[in-house]
Amino acid sequence: MAAILPDILSGESHGADLNGPIIAITVGGGKLKRTFDVDEKLLAKHSAFFAIAVKKKWKDKDD
Repeated sequence: MAAILPDILSGESHGADLNGPIIAITVGGGKLKRTFDVDEKLLAKHSAFFAIAVKKKWKDKDD
């Protein structure tokens, strides 16, 4: 995954539709806790874990 980071940061979408909903991803804890706003479709395209996690049946009922 580290190899795709420079491409993502450069704005290259590699065919991903970047018009999806934006989701908040929180990582770390304590002073190192950070939240990133990420396009859901881009995240799902580059991560099998998130592709499953963002499917409708797995989303929180509050979404």
